Amino acid sequence: MIVKTKKYYYKVVDKNYGSIICQSTKFRLTYKIGKKTIPIKGTKIFIFNSLRTTRDFLLLGFVKGHVLKVQAFNPKPQKIVAIWTDAIHINKFWANKLVRPSIFSSPYGTYGATAVIPIKEINIKEGDLTI
Repeated sequence: MIVKTKKYYYKVVDKNYGSIICQSTKFRLTYKIGKKTIPIKGTKIFIFNSLRTTRDFLLLGFVKGHVLKVQAFNPKPQKIVAIWTDAIHINKFWANKLVRPSIFSSPYGTYGATAVIPIKEINIKEGDLTI
């Protein structure tokens, strides 16, 4: 009998388990271990498909954050992301109405999920290349 293992994803959050980049109170999410988080209808939660791609994103230096291992619902590869953090531009992004230079290719391994359940915090040390 073949047992299929569950696929986990990874979410970068701030020290309080909140959205790390989004500053819009309308879209900002807070995550709790064991509790399902659902974004506003029509939007998704950005996650990474592996611990390695999460670490690579953090090593870019754009953000410093904590990493949550999550169970993801309906994860799909996310080809583009936007640099905007305000509600007006976030709405336009999800409605596919933003144009370059407002959008750019997403970091490798980026997925969008309709909801996540954080399982636990993962400790990634900056110098750890063995992930």
